Amino acid sequence: MKQQNSKQMAKDFQKSLENADNSTIIAMIEEVCNQMQASQFKKPETKHKVEVMLRNKRPQVNNITRDAYRKLCLYARCCTSCNSAMLKLIASFEKTNAITV
Repeated sequence: MKQQNSKQMAKDFQKSLENADNSTIIAMIEEVCNQMQASQFKKPETKHKVEVMLRNKRPQVNNITRDAYRKLCLYARCCTSCNSAMLKLIASFEKTNAITV
């Protein structure tokens, strides 16, 4: 039940991410980074949010949002040191969007 709720929250998060402007995207990334800093990455909600951001088909990576996405990748990489699937996803996102950490 809890996993279904977190997946539904992730779908809602994805819809809001697709319709967001630069400042909203930065705020959303900051929220997720704060959750990761507070050691909440083990929570399914946070993991699903990170996956949604990294799997977004057309992320709005530009000069304004690039630093926020760089921070997200750095934090996610630190939190998922043992999860090879997530590390591959992060590396793919960084390569596709020309983000250097």
